Amino acid sequence: MKKCLIAALLMFLCVLFIPMSAFANSAQREFEGITSNGTIITDVDCPVQVTSERLTFNIIDFPVVHNKQTEYNSNVTAEYAFYNPADYDVNMQLVFPFGMIPYWSETDYIDANKYSVYVDGVKVQRGIRAIYSRYGKPFNLTEDLPKIVDARKTFSVLAVDTPVYKYCVKSSFSHNYENALTPYAIFDSYGLTLYVDSDNSVTWNNNYTKIYEYDEIMLFSVGKQLSESFFNPTYAVEVRENVNDSVVYNEKTIQGSTQYQYLGAGTFEDVMLYYYNENTGILLDDYYNAVVDKLNDSSYSYNGSFDMERFDVSRNLMLWYQYDVSVPPKQTVINKVVAPTYPTVDGYFTPSKYHYEYLLSPAASWASFANLDVTINTSCFMTNPSLEGFVKTETGYKAHFDRLPRGELQFSLCESENPEEYKSPFAWFIVLICVLGVALFVLIIGGILAVILVPILAYDRSRKKRLNKPANPRVEQRKSRFYADSRSTSTVTCADTQDEDVNR
Repeated sequence: MKKCLIAALLMFLCVLFIPMSAFANSAQREFEGITSNGTIITDVDCPVQVTSERLTFNIIDFPVVHNKQTEYNSNVTAEYAFYNPADYDVNMQLVFPFGMIPYWSETDYIDANKYSVYVDGVKVQRGIRAIYSRYGKPFNLTEDLPKIVDARKTFSVLAVDTPVYKYCVKSSFSHNYENALTPYAIFDSYGLTLYVDSDNSVTWNNNYTKIYEYDEIMLFSVGKQLSESFFNPTYAVEVRENVNDSVVYNEKTIQGSTQYQYLGAGTFEDVMLYYYNENTGILLDDYYNAVVDKLNDSSYSYNGSFDMERFDVSRNLMLWYQYDVSVPPKQTVINKVVAPTYPTVDGYFTPSKYHYEYLLSPAASWASFANLDVTINTSCFMTNPSLEGFVKTETGYKAHFDRLPRGELQFSLCESENPEEYKSPFAWFIVLICVLGVALFVLIIGGILAVILVPILAYDRSRKKRLNKPANPRVEQRKSRFYADSRSTSTVTCADTQDEDVNR
């Protein structure tokens, strides 16, 4: 029997005003085979071929941006025909990434549980895996696939069993200043590492931590238990004042008080998993590894005060299906995966446009790939498909490709055939400002050049005028006489000199 780890890649990255959503096609992940006599084979490629793929987009509805959406049903189905030309069984573990939680979603989890994976029409068991990915980062097969691991990653900056002390803190403020901003408490945090779970702002430097007015916060101290003196901060507020006809903000000391409750000790691992929610279906170890990747990605620093959201990766998780498929020798198995679709929403048009992208290039890693059929079931209009060959049908659009196309599949859907591009009411004002700015720039540069060049040109013109002025006949006559007398005098002098030399 052979064992083959394959990645069936389908990714949806979608959010308003960020790079386009992407789905990804199949790609080989890893292969290790065992023949019927037990010999381990590691130097051959996985023999499984994709003889056909049917890709179907069922666009039933569009996401609602900025409003709570109780139900969203649009999905995509990728149906593969896997053929095993070998004379042994091939057991494949497949992973199928289907996207990240879009920012327009009202939930912190993706609704993947209502979709399934089938093999020859029978629903098979599948799990959901998760990896960390920066929002808006393009999918990269060689970088993202190795992030799926079955063991916990090591965080080298700080031991995960480092003790962490937890406190519940509440401060009250009192002042009579008018035109005052939000008051704050200034805690002496020199040499401490603190994490604050607060809805309001937290600022810090090497000497203090400034926490703005709050009802109640959770405070975590890493490695050190806080002393009583820590909870005696100073209290201040910035007040807007007019000084010499200018507005300035001056810090004023005010009255305040702080109460706290010690809630016990835990570990840094507890802090890392602070936002983990088991109801999402995400594996605990996957969430932990995503936090480690995020901390490493953000150049984790140890000393200082930080917001607890540093450990929140719920909106940075790329989710994958994981399941097993076995293909007997010389036989074909049909594998169907149904997953949610999350397009990029382009609100610069009325009505909005919804952009989809399906990455076809990873399918080149299979032993062979042929016969791609794409169907888009929608009542809307499709615009700007990246591949040629789509035809309109009664239910939407379709296209057929005998072999793997070059490039990726991209298309947009809209409820209107000719959506109007959004035009800002300030567009003409902005254009006018730009024109006036260019005109002012030209005038300034022209004035500078005029100051420099006009005197130079005037002088040059005057000089040329003097040189080209018609000659005065009387003056020329006097010059001729002068030059003639000079030549005559010079000749005599020379002759006299020569006679004197002869006489000598």
